[in-house]
Amino acid sequence: ASSAVTQETHTGHPMKSKMETLNCLLARQLCFEDPSCSPILETIPRVCGAEFVSCSTVTVTKCQAALRTLQLFPLFKPTCLCREPQLDQECNSFRNFLFDHPCMFVTRKGDLE
Repeated sequence: ASSAVTQETHTGHPMKSKMETLNCLLARQLCFEDPSCSPILETIPRVCGAEFVSCSTVTVTKCQAALRTLQLFPLFKPTCLCREPQLDQECNSFRNFLFDHPCMFVTRKGDLE
């Protein structure tokens, strides 16, 4: 294995090398193609609920665990990038869903005042 492999972030798997921060939609696409990342991504809408304005799920702890697990993947560490919301709404809504999900700020369902 040569050291040239670490430069290749678009071919092969970028997981091993220290990589640049990715666009959120690219990171999401790469996650879908990754057998260990994809199941978590697919679980999130189920355990977190479809709504983004509030934490409207009974499985808050599962939702938090899934979001935290996904955030730990190299694809999304330390974050992912988007252009301005008016230019790239899909990217920004995914980014907000992942990093600013209302369920991340709930201690326990029922503790809300």
